[in-house]
Amino acid sequence: MRASEIPLACLLLTFFWRPVFPALLSSFVDERDPSPFQRVVVYNRTREVFVSARNALYHFDPNLKFLGKVSTGPAMDNVSCLHPSYSCEGRRAPMPDDNRVLEIIHHPERPLLLTCGTLYQGLCHLRSLNLSGGFQPRQVGPLNETVAFTAGRSSTVAFFGPGFGGQQVLWSAVSYDDRPAAYVPPAVSSKVIVRSDAGYNFEYAQNSEGQFTGVYFDPQYRRQYKVEYVWGFSHGNFTYFLTNQRVSTESENMESRLVRVCADDPAFFSYTELALRCNHHIDVYNLATAAHLRSPGDLLRRRLKLNQQGSAQVLFVSFVRSLPGHGDTVDRTKGSVLCSFPMALVVEAFTNATRDCLRAEPRAHLLKHITGVELPCKKEAWRWAPTSAALGSTTSSRGGSRSPAASATSSRTSTSPPSPSPCSSARASLSWALRPETSTRSTWRSTLTSRCSTRRTSLRERTTK
Repeated sequence: MRASEIPLACLLLTFFWRPVFPALLSSFVDERDPSPFQRVVVYNRTREVFVSARNALYHFDPNLKFLGKVSTGPAMDNVSCLHPSYSCEGRRAPMPDDNRVLEIIHHPERPLLLTCGTLYQGLCHLRSLNLSGGFQPRQVGPLNETVAFTAGRSSTVAFFGPGFGGQQVLWSAVSYDDRPAAYVPPAVSSKVIVRSDAGYNFEYAQNSEGQFTGVYFDPQYRRQYKVEYVWGFSHGNFTYFLTNQRVSTESENMESRLVRVCADDPAFFSYTELALRCNHHIDVYNLATAAHLRSPGDLLRRRLKLNQQGSAQVLFVSFVRSLPGHGDTVDRTKGSVLCSFPMALVVEAFTNATRDCLRAEPRAHLLKHITGVELPCKKEAWRWAPTSAALGSTTSSRGGSRSPAASATSSRTSTSPPSPSPCSSARASLSWALRPETSTRSTWRSTLTSRCSTRRTSLRERTTK
């Protein structure tokens, strides 16, 4: 079983009663059409629950009472064809519709559901929260352009968040799924929904002068270097995606990474990757399965030695271990672990990586799966290519971190290295390995390493199992 294949068998809701019943579970299973659930969202105003699945969307009240279901498939389609309104040489046949994207558009007058399935190259629909009536579903076009192709037959992550120019945009990341080259959407992009007399269409958040808010992988590596997108979120001035991917284009070994893009970047030159490895004893837990971002309570703040003032948000990530030499196949004998990443340290590592790249440090290199070539970070390469470089830090004997230094990538020319800004141009490949240490305090050590240097210094980090 792979990390991406761990199913959500049924939807559970827990109530707490006092004093007799400590927990009462409600559940729902579609006996007539059982299929794995894809996404779950809750409408904050009413606490209604919406669930997407294969060929269906479900609607529940806050107590998980079934309210309605809409079928979205199967439908006549072909992986090499566009929407049925366009001719196709391939023969269409019934195909399932995996609803990979389910988001609520919180409009004050008319909140809507955005759903994106795998039919017709991953097109989306706008739907009423009342699935059985009201606003008729509207397809979001253009039906023949990659800007509208949002869901893929492999992994897909999409969510609304701040984007270019302060707009609320749909951030989306989609794995390559062997579709025809003409229909391949960007690996990561941000776009907006525009309404006109003709209907609803997607447009990139910024698209002018040959630049747009998206990034493609190099065509020669799309098929062999596939990325699984696990989760995404916004934090500060940046957007992040959690991924599972190979250590390099040549390696079969897997690791988890954070992908980061500056929200206000008009051309995604700030695209950067930071590798995360969570160790327990001698085992490397290298595949992320889920994540959540939140501010910890006072007790956990103290255990993590976080600043007691302000919003010290922490990224919690669950990991499983892959079988050595078997790609992303999960070792089911090792269970899972939960690691915590204080965002202050994550941001600091990315910032220092960017600074070193902009200084053209010799240990920097380009992201080969994007540029198509293996090159070091050079000032003259700043205008067109992403790079990465060494990343290091120092720690005190008590485990407190001091001034982590790092380097990353860039893509703009300059006569002198500029100072990094929230949208400094950088694309990096960095490694952040979490390693346990023997301690009654259950602390863990984080080691920052370079992809092209043997330099290693440690930065202490706390995680929980």
